[in-house]
Amino acid sequence: MDIKSPSSFSILKVIQNYIKTSQRGANYWSVCPFHQDKSPSLSISPEKNIFKCFSCGVSGDAVAFVMKIEKCNYVQSIYKISEILGLDPNQYLTAKESSNNKLFKINEVVALAYHKFLFNKVNKHHLEYLTNERGLSKEIIQKYQLGYAPEEDILKDVFRSYLSANEKESFGDEEYEKLGIFNYGRGTPDPFFKDRIIFPIFNRHGQIVGFSGRAIKNVEPKYLNTKSNIIFNKKNCIYNIQNLQEGSPVYLYEGFFDVLSSEKVGIKNGVAVMGASLDSSILDVIKNYSKKIVCCFDNDNTGRNFTIKVFENLVLNGFSIYVLDLLDTKSKDIDEYLRKSESDSWKRLKEPSHFFEWYRKLYIQEKDISNPLVLQPLIEESLGFLFVSNASSPIMKGGVDREYALDSLKIIFDFYKLSSDFSNEKHSSIINKKYQSYKHAVTASLIRTLPTRHIPKQIRSIDKFQSLLTKYSKIFKYIENNGESLGDANEWFFEIPEEYVSVSREAKLFFSLLSKRLFGGDSSQEEIDNLANLIQEKDKDIPSIEEFFNCYFSLNEGIMEEIRNMWKKNELLDVTERWIKTEALKKLILDNKQKSSAFFRKFCLSKKNRN
Repeated sequence: MDIKSPSSFSILKVIQNYIKTSQRGANYWSVCPFHQDKSPSLSISPEKNIFKCFSCGVSGDAVAFVMKIEKCNYVQSIYKISEILGLDPNQYLTAKESSNNKLFKINEVVALAYHKFLFNKVNKHHLEYLTNERGLSKEIIQKYQLGYAPEEDILKDVFRSYLSANEKESFGDEEYEKLGIFNYGRGTPDPFFKDRIIFPIFNRHGQIVGFSGRAIKNVEPKYLNTKSNIIFNKKNCIYNIQNLQEGSPVYLYEGFFDVLSSEKVGIKNGVAVMGASLDSSILDVIKNYSKKIVCCFDNDNTGRNFTIKVFENLVLNGFSIYVLDLLDTKSKDIDEYLRKSESDSWKRLKEPSHFFEWYRKLYIQEKDISNPLVLQPLIEESLGFLFVSNASSPIMKGGVDREYALDSLKIIFDFYKLSSDFSNEKHSSIINKKYQSYKHAVTASLIRTLPTRHIPKQIRSIDKFQSLLTKYSKIFKYIENNGESLGDANEWFFEIPEEYVSVSREAKLFFSLLSKRLFGGDSSQEEIDNLANLIQEKDKDIPSIEEFFNCYFSLNEGIMEEIRNMWKKNELLDVTERWIKTEALKKLILDNKQKSSAFFRKFCLSKKNRN
């Protein structure tokens, strides 16, 4: 059967089912239902079969109108329009869309069954766990359709009753197995969830794609999720996405209960992550609602590290990131904090800290912030989140929002005020000059993104560290193809202390990966990606083992010379500290030369004896 196009639905008949219209010329007009419209600004064109609001800008065909006004998904809108127009919906749906809709319907039935069972008087203690122990109102429990899956199987009878009452519906073991509702390993179907509080997981269209079950007893895993299937993949899901509203900040939580507890104090734009990372597809969806994110993760080391990890991802995707600051509390998470300090929680949630204000507090815990040796690394690390490190003229990283970058710069450079060592006139002048160079980098990022047919003048010369690493990246290929011929790496490897190579992110990743390739160890994806960015396909391979060692020792010397030159020019270091650092590197450079000479003498002698 040929599938008909939904664009053929009569836009006028569909819209007139919802709102009154009046004709003016060839078009019809109405008060727009999608914003506070006082005079008719929604235009309907029967000829083009589209609508457009000339005030708020919303537009589309009949399907788009119904999806927006009903807050439903594409398939549901087809069914609703077909009902309005007296048409067969199957003529407008592909086999896959029809099949998936059946799976969504099954999940609806399951969710309703578990939800009703939670309110059964035999489960009074489970309901009290949610209302008394977790502090949830029955209204919130009902809104989010929380349920309870008992030890025994209630679903078989539920499906039997549903199919008996809805004779047009047909589904069975094939669909149940696709969704993972039952385990089929023992021959007879056995419910996947047992003795667990059930959280239905919705997609942004309001369809239930899967479930997460929290254990009642002290068993592992604490949370059990639906297995990946045709409509559910945990990495593409985020809890409560269906309730997000445009225009308000999105609050990002670690747990489901955090979302529900926050709603009690009026925060309704909250979602919970369902994995260790945020997939790009999720970020694209969130960006449609807001670019301001408030991170509300657990108040322990794991949660704090997760906040930093999420920040690094979000900031490079154009988000402005704030943090719910619980550092001065003893609460392990937002849910516990809200239950202990509900009166103070509203202000903290409504006035979250800028990420770098929170990061400063985290960084200086039990440290003397007035000490320049503590303060300077904090500032450099903070700048490194937003800008390419070590550049003589900094470059803002791609994807960072410019307004957020400027706000962040002001906060970061205010850190200097925490130490009196930076308050004299000379240091103030140097700091201001540095501040202006970073502000210029933000402006320069705008210039780089402007569309133009002309090649713009290069904003700065190629970073010397990256240039050196690119030049010598071919040593990795030689190790891969000729590793055995290099002998014992302990005899020739020269280790540059990490405190030195850490001044360049690229150099740190490069030398870390080099060490792992020579001595073993798992390589991080960041290290591998960094190497891939450095490799130039046009570069010629290293022709001989002698040339390999020449490249290796030359790279060491080149990197250390660049670090030494950088410290020589660093006016924020006092004269004594600058001298100590440069002299230490001078000695390392000499040690590298001596090891190189000694190794080559031994290598040449060994080669002569072999011949």
